[in-house]
Amino acid sequence: MLNRDESQARLAALEELALSRYPELIQSYFVRLQSRTQELPPARREGPTIFDANAQLHERYGARGDCIYLIRPDGYVGYRAQPADPQRFVEYLARIFT
Repeated sequence: MLNRDESQARLAALEELALSRYPELIQSYFVRLQSRTQELPPARREGPTIFDANAQLHERYGARGDCIYLIRPDGYVGYRAQPADPQRFVEYLARIFT
């Protein structure tokens, strides 16, 4: 099992990969299970972060630990991996964006 730093680094690398290949097609957010005032290490990325202090998003989507979701513009989940699987994610993006 990955520790928090390893998990964040892996998710940040996946985000960077997706945004480098499809910059106009993907909008990325990190959802962190914490309040804005909690003292946790910062995410290792520059993009927007949603602070899920009451775990509402995590509960709604069944997110536990290291995971990735691709939400379509119509609000449906287009892709989900838990734990995040870089190879499958890249393959999925290549299928839908070609």
